[in-house]
Amino acid sequence: MTVRATFLDVGQGDCSIFLDEDRGCAIVVDAPGAGRLALEAVLADARVLKPDLVVATHSDSDHVCGVVAMVRKLGAKEVRYNLDRALPSDPEERTRWRSQSRALAGLEDKETLVGPATEGVSGSVGSMNYLILSPSHAMVAMAQAISCPNRASAIVRISAGSCTFLLGGDADSEGWGRLIDHGADIKADVFRVPHHGGAIVQRSGDRSDISWDTLLAAVDARLHVVSVGTDNRHRHPTRDALLALGQRADRARVTCTEVNLICAGSAPLPSPTTLPATAKAGLGGRVGGCRCAGTITVTVDSANWSVSPSRTEHEGIIHALESPMCQSA
Repeated sequence: MTVRATFLDVGQGDCSIFLDEDRGCAIVVDAPGAGRLALEAVLADARVLKPDLVVATHSDSDHVCGVVAMVRKLGAKEVRYNLDRALPSDPEERTRWRSQSRALAGLEDKETLVGPATEGVSGSVGSMNYLILSPSHAMVAMAQAISCPNRASAIVRISAGSCTFLLGGDADSEGWGRLIDHGADIKADVFRVPHHGGAIVQRSGDRSDISWDTLLAAVDARLHVVSVGTDNRHRHPTRDALLALGQRADRARVTCTEVNLICAGSAPLPSPTTLPATAKAGLGGRVGGCRCAGTITVTVDSANWSVSPSRTEHEGIIHALESPMCQSA
């Protein structure tokens, strides 16, 4: 059994691809529009004609637009998403959301199973098992009521051989707090850090007892992946997230797809010459972007898992930064 998990460098956005290379099947979780061609290239290299399962964690464009375009082109056996957004007041955004919703609904006519990405949805794709831990139906309704799609962001656990992955979408403190309160198993070997390392307490009145320290301790991962764009306007990741990640770096590796401006400081952006070819896939070479770990690949067999780029390859980038916060505090 060989499974390859690819956390694709798509700039400011998320795109995770899980490939069972022996059986030629795939799970795709999220993709922005700008990353669609890079996503399709990964699938083509693996000789996957169409993915078996596609999950859009929520309706923000940096997670779903590439999913819609990719599935309309390649198809998919099953697509999971939530109607987490009421019609936006902004005319341009409203037009985009209506078009996107029609496209997703129309997949059913192409013999694609279409359903919600809510708690309890589970299954297997090749040797990979998946379980959606959150949101509940009530959380999806609340997301619409308060115009906050992140409230209903799917949290997905995928297990393959010796490795368990947890993908947090843009889930906020309410979603994580609910899982922790209910004793859900959110421990994982690899944690795709939610909200690109941005704030998890996102609205006034949200529970504030779920800090980055609390969440990272509950997951207790050995590898953290932050998918972020160097030139993002949201100032992700936050200093709080980076501090919490750095405090665990003596026992859990931290990888950002692209250099963030907190770590870069006033130093010139580094040249990614130390990175392997696979890490240079995706959008990190665009104007304004700069790869840190770049595209991150986890290769899993029944007994072990390994990460590319290696620590040595990644450290060549880290050492060029003024204030690399992924190091132990």
